[in-house]
Amino acid sequence: MELISTSIYVILFIFLLVFIFSMAILSPYLEKKDIGGILLIAFIIGAVGGLFFISPIYEDFPEFISEVDAIVTGQDQYINIDISSQYGLNTSEVINKTRSTQGVDKVVPTKISLVTGNFSSNYVQYMKTSIEDNINQSSNIENVTIDSENGIINATVRNTSDPQLVVDDIRELLIESYDITPSSSVIRLQAGVSPLDIDTVSEDLRNQSVPVSTVEGSITNNTKKAESQQLPIWMVSVICGLIGIATALLGIFADTIYNNWKRMGTKRNKRRINRNFSKTNKTKTKKEEEKETVFEEGTHSVEPNPQKDIVIDKKEKKSLIFKNKDKDFDELNKKSKKKESEERTLDDFNEE
Repeated sequence: MELISTSIYVILFIFLLVFIFSMAILSPYLEKKDIGGILLIAFIIGAVGGLFFISPIYEDFPEFISEVDAIVTGQDQYINIDISSQYGLNTSEVINKTRSTQGVDKVVPTKISLVTGNFSSNYVQYMKTSIEDNINQSSNIENVTIDSENGIINATVRNTSDPQLVVDDIRELLIESYDITPSSSVIRLQAGVSPLDIDTVSEDLRNQSVPVSTVEGSITNNTKKAESQQLPIWMVSVICGLIGIATALLGIFADTIYNNWKRMGTKRNKRRINRNFSKTNKTKTKKEEEKETVFEEGTHSVEPNPQKDIVIDKKEKKSLIFKNKDKDFDELNKKSKKKESEERTLDDFNEE
């Protein structure tokens, strides 16, 4: 689903939720018995909206995950191409077609399979050792597994090998050494493709008659895992109905929620003001205590003030002048009293 379509579906579902909310917010003007009807209508609207608007998005969610994973990681996906001898396809021709397809980064062989009739299990170990060590293409074979009961021989080959030569060598070994003739063979190739081009490249290869079988890679594995864990569509619709009920309840209690929130905001503001006021008082008290401690211990220092010193000097001079005048006045009084006492004494002496 394109981004525009997804956005339109989401917006339409949001409009339905807004309608449910606006309907539920009028519940204070209705009777209590009507609230149940509002919740039922909200569930129906939410479920129907989820079925028509959310379910298509949910179904395409694994593809969305794969696209995001492709953009973030940038890891290549691999298109498996199975070339069967039953269809008479030329391996080299298929490889060249695949490599020339736009969007393909590389083409490598991964494994081969030969189908025979069932044979004795006593041959399995000898056959495996012979294939891995005793044929011309043994150096290009990494691992061999043999199922004697079903008559299937699988071999993992190196990316640089020619898979058709490996098949021919194994066929020759089976015919000459074990008298077993393979009925068919399959060569698997892997084409490395960017995750964003995987669909286009797959379609182009099919149009060229290239036998595309499967697509694998970490992104594909994550997509398949997401698809396996998806909920059924009816459950998605029910969940959307419950979302509608939750929206209706939010509208019913909108006034209560708003008033409580406003009251809590007022309390928080008061607590903040009280906290700031108490901090200010504590700071003032602490400063006053520091001042008292400084004056009590006598550790305070006073910076010199020239103007203040001049005023003090003038006051001291005036006080000295007054003191000198008082002193002179006292001396004059003493002298006058002494003179009077002497005069009285002489007069008194003459009278006698």
